[in-house]
Amino acid sequence: MKITINDLYQKQACTDSIIKYKFNNLETINWNKVKEVNVYSEKNYEDLKWLCKNFPVNLTILYQENENSWKKVIYNNCNKTYSETSHGYFERRTFDENNNLTYYEDSKGYWIKRTFDKNNNETCYETSHGYFERRTFDENNNETYYEDSKGNWTRRTFDKNNNETYLETSKGNWTRRTFDKNNNETYSEDSDGYYIKRVFDENNNETYFENSNGYCIKRTFDENNNLTYFEDSKDYFERRTFDENNNLTYFEDSKGYFERRTFDENNKLTSIEVSAYKPIKENYKILY
Repeated sequence: MKITINDLYQKQACTDSIIKYKFNNLETINWNKVKEVNVYSEKNYEDLKWLCKNFPVNLTILYQENENSWKKVIYNNCNKTYSETSHGYFERRTFDENNNLTYYEDSKGYWIKRTFDKNNNETCYETSHGYFERRTFDENNNETYYEDSKGNWTRRTFDKNNNETYLETSKGNWTRRTFDKNNNETYSEDSDGYYIKRVFDENNNETYFENSNGYCIKRTFDENNNLTYFEDSKDYFERRTFDENNNLTYFEDSKGYFERRTFDENNKLTSIEVSAYKPIKENYKILY
């Protein structure tokens, strides 16, 4: 396997590394035949590590810092499987066929074990400190159950569109949700007694909102999904009118405020009248 300059560009290698790679004529090397490389500078060591991380090169890299100090790292198909230093520190890693890290250990006695399902979801995580996490997933890769060594757990249920319809935790909290055919959340309630109701039109605009605190909102939209009317349970309302180009031409609210606007054929605002000011008869731009 040969690695070209274009390959390096596609992996966004730094300019200095590309120049060095070309200068040393490394494009001609068949990396499948190279098993071990000795280097004597930190930059070359890092460049080769970068190469091994980005291309399926099986290579052992030995960096001799000085007579008494060295580093060694072994790569297998883009994964660092073993590293060691002259100071006695080492790390070992194992990967599955999908390049998921399944095992790690170091010279300090620390280790991690991980298990994955066929869809690469992590189903089990365990460490040498006694901590663990376990997860279950459905056929759509939604996490349906979680537990850890501290006694925490979470259960989830999903509908056919992968919307979360039920959630329960080890702390006694739960939430239920209902969705319409367009995946809009139309109802939710929780273990504290709080609920929300929503209604949506055929364009997924929210036309009604209500919660357990007694607050509600009603909305009306035109055929272009512009909000034309709003009112809530606190007696506040807004009315809006739009032209054929969806420009806001009139606005009023329950507090007595209003605006009238006109636009030219290029949809540029040409005049505006507001309840608190005299009409403005000139072209200008308003920033909101």
